[in-house]
Amino acid sequence: VLAAAVFGLVPLFGALPFVLGAPRMGLLDAYFDAVSGITTTGSTQLTALETLPAGIQLWRGMLGWFGGLAFVALALIFQPQMRVGGMSFFRAVTRDGSGRILPRVVTSARQLALLYGVLTALCALTYLGLGMVPLDAAVHAMATLSGSGVSTSDQSFGGQSPALHLAAVLFMLLASLPYV
Repeated sequence: VLAAAVFGLVPLFGALPFVLGAPRMGLLDAYFDAVSGITTTGSTQLTALETLPAGIQLWRGMLGWFGGLAFVALALIFQPQMRVGGMSFFRAVTRDGSGRILPRVVTSARQLALLYGVLTALCALTYLGLGMVPLDAAVHAMATLSGSGVSTSDQSFGGQSPALHLAAVLFMLLASLPYV
C-alpha cells in the first residue's frame, strides 16, 4: 500500500512543473509524464524536446533519476520483510544479529545513494569529456543510470558519437550490477 501510495501520489507533485511551466500541459498529460519519469518508463507526451526550457529538461531527468533510486530503496526496505524468493542471502547480509533489519537498511540505502550519485557524476563527466554540452550530459547521465531513457532531444542518443554510445553502454552495465 505504501509503495502504491508513493508511486501514485508523488507524481502529482512531479507533474506541477509540467502544468505550471513552459509546456503548460494538461493535468492528465503532466501526470502521465511524471509517472513515466518516476517509474523509469521513459514515455512522454512531449514533442520537440529541444525547444523545452532547460529547467523542464533537467526536471525530466531528475524524475527518472529519483525514481530509479526509489525503486531500489523500496526493495531494500520491503522485500526482506515479505520473505520473497531469493532473499535469504539478502537477509543474512542485512541483519545485525539482533534481528533488527532497519539499521542496516538505512546504512545500505545511504551507501547506495552515494554510489548512485558518484556513478551519475562520473557518467556526466565522461559525457562532457566526450563532447556533450553540460545540460545534455547531466540529463543523459541521470537517464543512463536510472534506465529511464529520457533525453533532451527527440533523437535521444541517435545523433551522438560512437564513443558516447560506448560510454553509455559501460555506465548502463555498471548501473545494472547488484549493489549489495
